[in-house]
Amino acid sequence: MHDTRPASTFLSIGVAIAAAILVMIIALPMLSDSPARTLSAFLMGPFRNWFYMGNFLNRVGLYIIAGLAMVIAFQGGMFNLGGEGQVYAGALSTTIFLLSVPKLIGPVGVIGAVCVAAGTGALIAGLSGLLKMKWNTDELISSFLLSSSLVYSIDYLVSGPLRNAESFLLSSSEIARQFRLPQLLPPSHLNLSLLAAVLLIGLGYKYLFHTSSGYELRMTGLNREFARYGGIPVQRYYVIPMALSGGLYGLAGGLYVLGTSFATMQGSTSGMGWNGIAIALIARIHPLLLLPAAIIFTYLEFGAENAMIYADFSFEFGAVLQAIVLFLVTARFSGFRVLRKKGGRHAALDS
Repeated sequence: MHDTRPASTFLSIGVAIAAAILVMIIALPMLSDSPARTLSAFLMGPFRNWFYMGNFLNRVGLYIIAGLAMVIAFQGGMFNLGGEGQVYAGALSTTIFLLSVPKLIGPVGVIGAVCVAAGTGALIAGLSGLLKMKWNTDELISSFLLSSSLVYSIDYLVSGPLRNAESFLLSSSEIARQFRLPQLLPPSHLNLSLLAAVLLIGLGYKYLFHTSSGYELRMTGLNREFARYGGIPVQRYYVIPMALSGGLYGLAGGLYVLGTSFATMQGSTSGMGWNGIAIALIARIHPLLLLPAAIIFTYLEFGAENAMIYADFSFEFGAVLQAIVLFLVTARFSGFRVLRKKGGRHAALDS
C-alpha cells in the first residue's frame, strides 16, 4: 500500500517554519540588544564557511538515522524512549570492538563495527519489546529506565576504566586511523555517514510500504486488534519495531564514532535520542520526509549555536524557537495518539 502524504505536507511544514522565523524576528528586539546582528548570525549559521556547512550536513545525516529509528517505532505503535542510551551504547560498543582489533583491515573493521553498533542497540531496545510481549510491561517506561541506567554506566566506564590517560577529555582511546570514515569536505567532519543516512531513508520507505512485514508492522501499529483478527502475528510486532528502532539508534552512535569523534566521549551523543523523536514528528512519521525534517531541525540548532557565539542570543531562546517550530509543524499531527485498550494498542493518523 502506497502513501502519498509527503507531497501534501511540505507546504504546511514550510508555513510552520516561516511562522517560527517571524516569531523570532518579532521577539528579537525585546530579547537582544543587537537584533539585526543576532538575526544575521542565526540565519547564516550553517553558511558561514565550508567548515560550518560540512559539520551541519554531517549532523543532518546522524539526525536522519535517529529520526528513522523513531519513525519505525511509531509506525509499529511502539514508543522507544531509550534512544539516548542506545546511541551511547552503540558508540561505546563500536569503540571497544575496534580497539580490540587494531590490526584489522579498515573496511572489514568498519563493517564489523557497524554490525556491532546496530546489534547492541537492537538488543537493548528489543529487550523492552520482549518484556512488552511476555508480561505487557510498558515499553515507554522500560526503555526509558534502561536507557537512563546505561547512560550513567557508560559515563562511569568512559571516565574510569576505559578512560584514555593521555587525554585531558573524559573519553576512551581513539580508534585506529584505518577505521575512520573518509572525510568529504575537510576539515569539517562531513563523511560517508550522510550518504548512508540517505540510503537508509530509501530502505526504510521500501520496508514500510513495499514489503509484507512492513505492511503488517503498520497495520499492527494502526490497530492491533484489527490486525490480530486479520491473521497478522501481532505478538512479534512488539519486538520487531523496537529492535529495528534500537538498531538504527545504535548505528547512529557507531557512525558518530567512525566519522566524527573517533572515540567515545562522555556525553558526546547527548540529545541525539530525544532529537530523533522531534525529527520523526516533524516528518509526520514518514521516512520520505526525514531529510527535510532533519535539515529544518539542524538548521535551527546550528543557527542558535552560531547566534550564541557571535551575538547575544541565549540558549533558552533557541530552545523556545525549536519548541515553537515543533508545535506549529505537529499541530495538524495531533491525531497520532495512543489509546490503551484491553489486549492491544491503537494509533491513528489524522491528516
